[in-house]
Amino acid sequence: MRAAVAVLAIAVSGAANATLTLCNGPDGCTIQGDGIENVLFPNVGDTGLVLTGSTNQTGTLIDFTSTEQMVITGGGQAKLEAVDGSLSNVVIDAQDDTIGFTHFVFNVHADVTGEIAVSAIDNFGTLFDFGLNEASENGQNYFTIGSLDDQFIKSVSISGSGITGIDELQQVRVDPATLPGGGGGGGGGQGNEVPIPAAAWLFGSGLLGIAGVSRKRRANG
Repeated sequence: MRAAVAVLAIAVSGAANATLTLCNGPDGCTIQGDGIENVLFPNVGDTGLVLTGSTNQTGTLIDFTSTEQMVITGGGQAKLEAVDGSLSNVVIDAQDDTIGFTHFVFNVHADVTGEIAVSAIDNFGTLFDFGLNEASENGQNYFTIGSLDDQFIKSVSISGSGITGIDELQQVRVDPATLPGGGGGGGGGQGNEVPIPAAAWLFGSGLLGIAGVSRKRRANG
């Protein structure tokens, strides 16, 4: 399994940016913040374009948003998939806009061995594109997003690339914390975040994934 360090940060605000990285494994990035909490779903079988879980210690509400119908397939620790069995995209963030994370862990099962696209937005509104990352259909595919400078992750986007869909998304863990300055820009009020709607980001993430596949095909051609 291969995971990329952030190779592209698309600035959408004039503020200073966090430094976010993507690492292999559930403990691939150095733990920051007060500690990791499991995200739990209350009701197995619930469906929707937006599904909400909560962290097991602080009860922080976490939204999972997709352009396709999702279904909760496991109680307890977060576990969901698409109603049609292949989840192509999902954005995950805290329901409270003043909450961010310094650590974000997730595990995916792929339909077939291939690649998934992963990106994140920091508390300044900057998009970090981590590119395409290998995911096996056999075994666990843990990824961790962390901050190198004690800044915050606002939301994370995960999508299938090409023929690779996400069979299951599970074991999401975060360390929620109130953003400095009461949220919005974060960083003690230094930022001026430009929010990106989930649907728009899902569309943009799909374009980024398609571009990555196209580059790879040209390189192989």
